Amino acid sequence: MNKLVDMLKLLRYLLPSVILCLCANFVWAHGPAHEYIARLTKKIEKEPENASLYLARGGYFKEDGNFDKSFADYHKARALDPSLVTLDFLLAELFYDFEYYNSAIAAANTFQRQNINTAQCYLLKAKAFDKLFMADSAEYYSEAAYPHLKKYNTSYFVGTKVYVLFANKDNYKRASYWLDEGKKRMPHDLVIQEEYVHLAIKFEDYDKAIALCEEKIGSLKRKEYWYHLLAGAYSKAGNKQAAVQNLKLAESAINKLPRHHKSTSYIINLKKNILILQEQLN
Repeated sequence: MNKLVDMLKLLRYLLPSVILCLCANFVWAHGPAHEYIARLTKKIEKEPENASLYLARGGYFKEDGNFDKSFADYHKARALDPSLVTLDFLLAELFYDFEYYNSAIAAANTFQRQNINTAQCYLLKAKAFDKLFMADSAEYYSEAAYPHLKKYNTSYFVGTKVYVLFANKDNYKRASYWLDEGKKRMPHDLVIQEEYVHLAIKFEDYDKAIALCEEKIGSLKRKEYWYHLLAGAYSKAGNKQAAVQNLKLAESAINKLPRHHKSTSYIINLKKNILILQEQLN
């Protein structure tokens, strides 16, 4: 469903009448794609010159795993209405999903020249270059997307950090820069903070890892996981006493949880990890 919402957002650049047609079609999106394909096919039989119907059916063919029919419908839509300016991006997504990465980049380049939704275009190119093991290009386009983003999300900052390290596995400074940016834009995001802790530990910047854990612990109601994470940072830093102390705090926090929380797989696994670290410290 999220992919359909994203497609509608992209298509906001189309003519209003086209958007209305697509919205009407996407209302059906509550079951298997082949059912909607069948419905759209019947509508196309009645309105064979309606480009928006081919565009919508092409999207469902993609969801149904049929590259050839999706590709054909997209090109039919373009033949009927050359003003469908976002079609190059939809083609780029189609090529990417079916692992035609060079074709995805070519279609994205065409879309890029129209200066529409540059951020999404750059991010798709970054993904495609990454699949082609062209790490420098993946890093370049992911970073280039940043000024064009209208909304920020966790995956952007974490993903860009990954691209940076693929391009240069020793570039801690640049990788940490993107997690710092993520913290600025999304200060309450736990995933970005945790990724930063792991990154700092990986590069033996233990003071930073400890500071990040302590910073987050101070703002959380549920602290058990972060006490465990802090214990791991202290353990790596060689401070066994502080590591043991924080493991005890993690256990204490778990013991204060309601019974139904203690029985969750999350807490069960956390207790196992606490035990493993305790054994390593003994």
